[in-house]
Amino acid sequence: MLSLTDWAKDYDLPYDVIKDCMPISGIFDLQPLYHSWLQLSLKLTDATILSQSPMLQLPKIALAMLVSVGGDESAAFDDFANQHLQLSQSKGKEEKIKRLLRGVSDYFVSDYFDAIRLLDKERLTQKIVALPFTIAHNPVYFAMSRNSACTDQEEKVFALLKRFKQDGTLAQK
Repeated sequence: MLSLTDWAKDYDLPYDVIKDCMPISGIFDLQPLYHSWLQLSLKLTDATILSQSPMLQLPKIALAMLVSVGGDESAAFDDFANQHLQLSQSKGKEEKIKRLLRGVSDYFVSDYFDAIRLLDKERLTQKIVALPFTIAHNPVYFAMSRNSACTDQEEKVFALLKRFKQDGTLAQK
């Protein structure tokens, strides 16, 4: 819960006083306890579950977070780790750049052209060094919906794409 605290507002401390955190084998979702024998003692309410379950909260700032689960824990403990991983991966380039500028991260990996465009747009090329070349090429696949108006042209479209790939029109540069 330390990562959820508004340190600037509540304690007059820098907003990013907590840089990293490492929750280990905690109870991150209180909802299952509501339906357990512990409910008689805990007296959980919907409001309490929403406000006190770390899994249902996002930190106020982006943190480096290593989520760890003990080897003998039940699969339910993996839920928070998996949920956090999905949330971390969904953070955009803007947040990654902010972390870099604050010194919270040393680097980030992104798709090349979008990142370069964003650095130019935000006028950050003097503060952030981007490699002048890509470090990996990912295959790009093409698919179309069977509900598309183009499905009657499917064979022609696929044939053209195949020809463009063979003649170098779609070659990676």
